[in-house]
Amino acid sequence: MKIQNYFYSCILFFFITTVSSFALGKAASMGNLQTVVPSGPFDTARNPALLAPQTQANSTGLFYTYIMHLPKENFTETNQHLNDPTVPFEGGLDSDTKQKDPEIYGMNGHIANTTKSANYTIGFEITDNGNDQYLVTKNETSAERLGTDGANGTMVYNKSNEKVTLTEINPALISSLGFSMSNTTFFGLQLILGYSNRNEERKSHVENFAGPGTGIGDLPANIPEFYEKREKEEQKISGEFGFGYLYKKNGQQFGFLLKTGELSWIEKKLTNCRDNVFPSVNTLKADSKIKSNAKYTSGPAITAGAYKKISTYFALAFESGMEFENSYIDKDLEYNEKNNTVEEQKNSNNIKNIYSLKAGLEINPSNNLAVMMGFGYMTGVFSTSQYKEKDTFSRQLTGEMDIRYGISTFGIQYILNKNITFDFITAIIAYRKELTIGMRSADTASGFESEMLVKQIDKGFFLHTGLGVTISF
Repeated sequence: MKIQNYFYSCILFFFITTVSSFALGKAASMGNLQTVVPSGPFDTARNPALLAPQTQANSTGLFYTYIMHLPKENFTETNQHLNDPTVPFEGGLDSDTKQKDPEIYGMNGHIANTTKSANYTIGFEITDNGNDQYLVTKNETSAERLGTDGANGTMVYNKSNEKVTLTEINPALISSLGFSMSNTTFFGLQLILGYSNRNEERKSHVENFAGPGTGIGDLPANIPEFYEKREKEEQKISGEFGFGYLYKKNGQQFGFLLKTGELSWIEKKLTNCRDNVFPSVNTLKADSKIKSNAKYTSGPAITAGAYKKISTYFALAFESGMEFENSYIDKDLEYNEKNNTVEEQKNSNNIKNIYSLKAGLEINPSNNLAVMMGFGYMTGVFSTSQYKEKDTFSRQLTGEMDIRYGISTFGIQYILNKNITFDFITAIIAYRKELTIGMRSADTASGFESEMLVKQIDKGFFLHTGLGVTISF
């Protein structure tokens, strides 16, 4: 299951960004719109042109969100062919793998401020960088295998357990400038500076037993029992520019947002500590660090939306977006068990076009109360591959993730007075992820060959609940 965990750590880093970040105000509750429906100081992180029509001289907003994960279904199918004359399990192989539903929880905190002058409004916001500001993911996998040792024909029973904890911190500082060209036409500029720190900790225990009646002493020396702890840290600094436009007249709005794509600098560190129990007792430790040159880890994107006031009580909004395809080479670290070293590995990543569609409804029962609801849908495909060749050994690894999200939002906005506004939002995100992984390894010297195809489907929900306040003065 280490292969699946590797690709999840790569893939989810990109796709969770599309739906995990929610702003505050009417727009967030209407399907998480980005380009229309001005919503106060939190527009700093949306379309910067939305800041320009604001009338308050100063406005400050505080917002907190709690995230809960509700898994529904997890299905894994593995097909494996193994031919190895030198190690166990080369004969008949019977395996059983069990993976617990992942535990995921997190939270977001946002603070934003805007200041308006005669023709422009400037805003600053401390928020998330697209991923949740604080997120913890826990996975546990256990496996049992029964096979024949290639050296002496002994039946060998193998048992393993692996626990993975991923902790992420993802803050961002966004600066935006919105200015007026006329009473109906507005433009905006935006700079997004992000930081990510991801710590992955893997704890595993592998033990082996000989067949009935043979005793532990019959185990060959190349079947170890060990405890292993692997820690991987990844830090990323990123920057992105945005340009926004808004047309607003007589209860109608049209807006769009262009983004350049995310330019990132990444540093990775991996430490592996292995305590061998059998056949010898010792401790092996290895570590390494790499830095990557600047690269675009996401492609340019365009989002466009429209809003129309149908009557005094009702309004509708629609929005669609596309992030263009992007490919890049990423450096990664990999532990080599045979040599007890941490080696550099290059991955070829490709993010195909990501499409999104959103719609929202606004209901105004009174002048100081608004009720909003919305829906959204997103789909995209991420793929990655790596090839490793050293001496007589070669390995090719490919993976592809097809992911789809459906979003349902509901919110209430209550205007206490002209200076204070309260907002409540809840969002349910339904997801379906289909992961396909292929691996082929071979060693021409020993005759070793291995082919594996893994297909995994995950379904579930994320529940976001948020509460905030905006103060104008």
